[in-house]
Amino acid sequence: MKVLLPVDGFDDAKLIMDFVSKYRWPPDTEFRVLHVVGSNDTDAAAAKAQEVAEELVAKIAKEVRALVQETQVSSEVRCGSAVFEIVDEAYHWKANMIVMGYRTRPAVKPYMLGTVSTGVSTQASCSVAIIRPQECESTAYYAGEVLEPARDESAPCQS
Repeated sequence: MKVLLPVDGFDDAKLIMDFVSKYRWPPDTEFRVLHVVGSNDTDAAAAKAQEVAEELVAKIAKEVRALVQETQVSSEVRCGSAVFEIVDEAYHWKANMIVMGYRTRPAVKPYMLGTVSTGVSTQASCSVAIIRPQECESTAYYAGEVLEPARDESAPCQS
């Protein structure tokens, strides 16, 4: 089994590693930690972003190796659009699953998925697990609308 772990930083990496540590993986599971560097204005900025990304994926790959003994863990840094690069890496590496973190932003309601997780989940050719932080509210989706849970348990359902 091949599992792609795209990370944007340590916040979502912690979510991913928590999931990875609790899941029972088949003995032949391979992990690949991926970070996508966006476009930069100058060559110097791009080189610095690449260097920081290499350090990030190396550190996370080391932690994944410690969490899941006797498994192969590789790392990759790609440049470009996050959605495209994640989906492309999963396709060409023949990943069976993508495990990615849920990134929240204060100005965005907690029931909305980010553009990267939405894009990956709708375009990937394999299963995608989006790991949400515990503080996110649980909601139900129907026909593109968010249905808030009723505050009063005895209240009848509303249409």
